[in-house]
Amino acid sequence: MADNGLLAHELLSYMSNSCSKNISAALKLDMNKAYDKVNWDFLWDVLRRFGFPPYWVHILQQCVTTVSYQLLVNGSPSTPFIPKCGLRQGDPLSPYLFVLCMEILSLMLRRAELRGIRIASRAPSISHLFFADNELIFFHVSPEACDNVLSVVNEFCSISGQMINIQKSFVRFSSNTPVDYREYLSHSLKMQARPSIGNYLGLPVDMGRSKCKKFQFVIDRLVQRLSVFSSLRLSAAAKLVVINSVFIASFNHVLSVFKLPSTICDKINSLLLRFWWKSGETSKGLALAPAAAVYLPMGLGGLGIRHIQSFNVALLAQQAWRLRHNPQLLASRVLTAKYSALLQHRSHFSGSRSSWGSHGLLQGNFSLSEALSWKIGSGKNISILDDNWLPNVKVSFKDPIPSQARPMFVSGLFSANSTSWDPSKVRSLFPQLVAMSILSLERPLKAVDDFVYWKYTQDDKFSTKSTYLHILSQHVNPPVSFIPPSWWKRLWGLPILPKWKMLAWKIVLDALPSMAVLSRKGIISGLSSGKFWSILDYFFGVCWAIWLTRNNVRFRSAVYSPNSILELASDWCFRSQNARILTFSQIDKPPGFPFQPTSFALCGKLDDICDILMLFDGAWDRESHEAGTGWLFCNAASQHPLGGGAKACVAGSTLHSELLACLYGLQQARSWGISKLLLLTDCSIIATLLLCKDLADVSVCAGLFRTSLLQVSFYISGTMSILQMEELHII
Repeated sequence: MADNGLLAHELLSYMSNSCSKNISAALKLDMNKAYDKVNWDFLWDVLRRFGFPPYWVHILQQCVTTVSYQLLVNGSPSTPFIPKCGLRQGDPLSPYLFVLCMEILSLMLRRAELRGIRIASRAPSISHLFFADNELIFFHVSPEACDNVLSVVNEFCSISGQMINIQKSFVRFSSNTPVDYREYLSHSLKMQARPSIGNYLGLPVDMGRSKCKKFQFVIDRLVQRLSVFSSLRLSAAAKLVVINSVFIASFNHVLSVFKLPSTICDKINSLLLRFWWKSGETSKGLALAPAAAVYLPMGLGGLGIRHIQSFNVALLAQQAWRLRHNPQLLASRVLTAKYSALLQHRSHFSGSRSSWGSHGLLQGNFSLSEALSWKIGSGKNISILDDNWLPNVKVSFKDPIPSQARPMFVSGLFSANSTSWDPSKVRSLFPQLVAMSILSLERPLKAVDDFVYWKYTQDDKFSTKSTYLHILSQHVNPPVSFIPPSWWKRLWGLPILPKWKMLAWKIVLDALPSMAVLSRKGIISGLSSGKFWSILDYFFGVCWAIWLTRNNVRFRSAVYSPNSILELASDWCFRSQNARILTFSQIDKPPGFPFQPTSFALCGKLDDICDILMLFDGAWDRESHEAGTGWLFCNAASQHPLGGGAKACVAGSTLHSELLACLYGLQQARSWGISKLLLLTDCSIIATLLLCKDLADVSVCAGLFRTSLLQVSFYISGTMSILQMEELHII
């Protein structure tokens, strides 16, 4: 559906801007009651021609011909009757059967050698676009071509039982067609001529200069839905579900094909936020929290409401990724033939001389290029200045270095006859920070090809969610928060009412309509802005005491008095005041949940005994990329140290330094001839990498990981090794 909308829009844009001598036309057919007029004999013949076995044809005949209908006449059902043709609408089988029937019309148009439209010299010619009962026919105009199209359509209608609705069908000519010639050709086609196709598959495929006017229907439909749901008095939690699952989902197909103008996006964002903050149908809504806090994902302290502009670009990036990695698609062949930038990794966004649909795809492709990174293999395909290959650092040469002495590709930074870096050359060409970042990159032991990976996921797989978060960070500045994401994940995962979670979110973000907040907003003045927590303690304490007393009386036949209720409320108020004194560090580690070390066997059995322990750890400086590694061997029984080592190096991440420490320790253990070893580490990711050989973190060089794994497999071959993880408590 999205491909058909993109292709129709591109073809119509080409017709609108055509300056060639060839005159083209787009014919939009409307079939009268398309499903109800399918000839059954024609359908059975189509199934046989497509190779369906007689048994399958018989089953489909039973499904189609055993339908009966009844009519309501003055509120009373009539006698059932059996139809003689047509497919039942609403049946999940009917669309597939109808598509097979329309495939016959497609074959007839191809056999008629209809000359379609080609938007570029290397693009394939397109003569028709079908999606169920929505048909568009494109052809170069001539009196003979019009007669040919009309005869093919009439022949198909005669054998299939279809009937063209002349009043709703029309033709749209290219901009270079003379007016008198248009009238002659439309009369030859026996259809009216219109200046625009309008909407196709719910998309404004034929656009003019005013883009906001073309997409105004999205706002109009949203306003209608908002008016319906505003009268339902939904809770804040229910509104979140309605916004993402109903409102935004209703125009997802538009966001996946076209880039909405910023004016339309801002209006939609405003309408959705006002709907969430409104307390009633007549309320205007008062936003007590910044919009950025609402747009953030729930795991980061937001509510997860889609930011339309960011979500629009993320869906367009998904389309660009799909077209780039599926070159066999018709849409990919057509669009990449005209816009070669869709296939380039180093894409520079340029919307000149492009249709509105391709303009959105190019912007999505530009967002893709920002999120793609090169993994260095041979370095022959990676440009030092133009490509993204150094994480979080902008590559630049030293000012005194002349352009002739600057290598163009990364392979020029390697040592002669080697795949490793040349430290002296790197330090002489780049500033200190860039040079340290380059030297911290891992190098594979064997020569491999360069490849591009998606840097926002560890498994190198594209996801719309990671793209949306990347683009959202460019449009929205999140508020400063000292609450870790783990705390928010615990909050949203609690098995309590969703409206209570919304209340907790508002309390944390100070978004309740209290006197202090309203005074800060300038709505009320002259009131104290202090937070009287004791009053809140007394209020909830009394409510909680009444609830507990009610349960004791109802289920335990307890005897109560007003004094007992007050004493119970006072006790709970005291508990609440003590709970408020707890610090965040105490909340992060609740009592009763200690961290237990976990052991895994890499080779052998878990209950085997190791004589020697190896403790290793790594430290890394983010700014200088300097790292320190250390490892220590101990006797498993007496804990007496047997030796160890330390080494300073350059690393690209904390995980990189941890892996280097493990690698250096294993190499020393191998040189000592140690056959049984117990590894102790506080890094659970290393355990995952060593246990799952098929799992590789793209952010860490696969060569380094395989090296450490091969070292383990070498010296523990036929023996046993255990990897034990322990959480370190930092106080």
